[in-house]
Amino acid sequence: MGYLASLVAIVGCAALEQAEVNDGGAGTTSSADGAVTETPGGDDGDDGEQSAGDADSGTTGAPAVDGAGSSGEPADSTGSSTGTTGESLAESGGSTTGGSTTGEVSYPESCAALAQQQPNAVAGEHDLFVDGNPSMPWSAYCVDLDSTPRTYLTLGAAPGANFSQYTAGGASQGTDVRTTFTRVRINPGTLKVDTVDKTFSMSTGSLMHSGTNIVTSMPYATAMSCIGNLDSGGAARIDLSGTPFVVDQEFCFEGAASSGTAVEFDDGRVVEISGGGFCGYGAPNDPACPFGPYNDNSEALVGLRYQP
Repeated sequence: MGYLASLVAIVGCAALEQAEVNDGGAGTTSSADGAVTETPGGDDGDDGEQSAGDADSGTTGAPAVDGAGSSGEPADSTGSSTGTTGESLAESGGSTTGGSTTGEVSYPESCAALAQQQPNAVAGEHDLFVDGNPSMPWSAYCVDLDSTPRTYLTLGAAPGANFSQYTAGGASQGTDVRTTFTRVRINPGTLKVDTVDKTFSMSTGSLMHSGTNIVTSMPYATAMSCIGNLDSGGAARIDLSGTPFVVDQEFCFEGAASSGTAVEFDDGRVVEISGGGFCGYGAPNDPACPFGPYNDNSEALVGLRYQP
């Protein structure tokens, strides 16, 4: 009986050793007293090979994913952000980060960053964060998230509260041209508003500017008339009520015999602008005072400041 037990033990050990050689990988063996010992894997020339993708990502059989962890999840789920793509530097303020992340929570600065961090996001209102700072949130309206994202600020004031008007009369006959805005395009990196983007606006009226050019719309924050010397019959209004922003902008009053004012209310959240002359206007003075700012003829920007 003792001889048979010894023979069985010898055969069992030989079979176990052969299985380990054939496997070439990590395994476990049992000692005579029942203890389990881990055996490190060997290099058999097959399983030991590693693809270039494995070396980069630490995964087996899958190439490395830029900005993603070993699970292949998007960058925002691993707490990293690769920055803005698809949104121009002019829109993103030259930012290469596009926001920040803390753990698995993302704080996108722009709609472009949002589109990158959340590929399935759809057009509409989304929370963005000034400079990617989680303590500086604001609600933005994002469009074209699947191509070239654009960022808009929804104006929460009463309908018609944000408008620009060229008042008819004098050398510019016709009817008052008024453009009302419900959203304005904003550069989320610089917090400057593009005054000629009229994607979310409506215009009424038509006049002939000084008998030469037909006017059918007006840039944002611009007041104009051509009624007479020192006239200031043109009107405009910026109303940021319901947003965390205030106006941080100087205005200019130019033209022939021009006159006008820009009066702030509610610590700059509302600005009422008048302007005119023969012909004259009031408009934002950034980067310079525009010339003949009607229709889309303006490069002026309106600077904002975060002040909830």
